[in-house]
Amino acid sequence: PHGQLGKVLSFQGRDDEAIASYRKVIELSPAFSGVRHWLSIVLLGDGHDRAKAELALAAVADEPSESYRLETRAMACHALGRKAESDAALAELEATHATDSAWQIAVVHAFRGDDDAAFAWLDRAIENRDSGLTFALAEPYIRRLRSGPRWEEFLRKLRG
Repeated sequence: PHGQLGKVLSFQGRDDEAIASYRKVIELSPAFSGVRHWLSIVLLGDGHDRAKAELALAAVADEPSESYRLETRAMACHALGRKAESDAALAELEATHATDSAWQIAVVHAFRGDDDAAFAWLDRAIENRDSGLTFALAEPYIRRLRSGPRWEEFLRKLRG
């Protein structure tokens, strides 16, 4: 329950409470997959605080899920201006998890400001029936894509 609570709190912008909730999950179940990623995403925030990006990178280092580790690494390294490392993490994520993590790849592209690639991966997420699509209306890094005809077209495709 603490993991789900953390997601809800983070989507509401209640970051300190979300962080506490995620840390509780780590305390109770250190091998829980995904929680270090979600903690890192809250720590990373909008990506404009270098100290927080470093914290996010450190927090995700022990994440059991490779796809979550790569996603967060690509975003945190981008925020830190470490382009080559960000590109390498994203390339590995795309090469090894294209069929099971299209949503996550779209999120990375949106975070990096590459709207064309983000929408291409959102389409792929629909094709793959990616469970991440359940976050389409709540995901903070997708928010800026939510205006204009491309978003409306994506929603039409999502509704099927």
